Amino acid sequence: MRHHCPPLSRAALLAALCLAGATQAHAVDIQFDGLRTSPDEPFFATQGDVFAEAGYWLMPFAYQPDHPNLPSTDLDGVFVGALVDGSTPQRLAETCMAVACPSGNGSTFYAGLNDSVLAMGRQDGQLFSLNSFQVGFISASVDVSSINYAPLLFTVQGTDRTGATRLESVLLPAPKADGLGFYGVTLSQQFQSYQLKDVAFYGLACDVSGHCSAFNSNQAQFGLDNIATTVAAAVPEPSQWLLMAMGLTAVGGIARRRGRAA
Repeated sequence: MRHHCPPLSRAALLAALCLAGATQAHAVDIQFDGLRTSPDEPFFATQGDVFAEAGYWLMPFAYQPDHPNLPSTDLDGVFVGALVDGSTPQRLAETCMAVACPSGNGSTFYAGLNDSVLAMGRQDGQLFSLNSFQVGFISASVDVSSINYAPLLFTVQGTDRTGATRLESVLLPAPKADGLGFYGVTLSQQFQSYQLKDVAFYGLACDVSGHCSAFNSNQAQFGLDNIATTVAAAVPEPSQWLLMAMGLTAVGGIARRRGRAA
């Protein structure tokens, strides 16, 4: 016995072709765990470096007032960050070196140092949304008791698909006297809705009176980890839509001829 499948309608064929030609949105996390070439050697980031993980490029740089949107080539080689191993208290102390890093992470995280910025974007040029991350203070002194116990205004600055700048900041509470820790930050639904080309992370150091400033104190240092993103679904180009339409026309012609032959 033969089973005859009913012919697909043109609407169903179009839907199938659209699904075949588009990539579904998917979640991608940046965890900084795949960047270390050796667990026993520190990973330093300097001005001009660009590294990659999970399909994203990551570029740390020192902010320059005369070039606010671009890293300055005059500072190539300047120390701006590092990867820190937080798996054990001993490894945290060994890889954090001359500063005090937040504890409680248990994995490798990025340390933004010397009032630097960390920028990132997709290597394939796809748009993405930023959802959440973990962030913590890094003290310029290993003597945590010397911290002025002022908060840090941690800022995310993104460029959306229209070229507009989108900002969101979170005020991290002042460090506790017994040490530094990580905080989980979930961005607002509004910010998560933006389709971004790139994004930059940086801190503003605040004093006890609530005044916050960036790039001039060497106090706006941060640890960053577990950046959760969603990569936007690929939209077919106009040429792809044309090919789909041509394919549908051909399928429709074949169906009509078969109908007449029957």
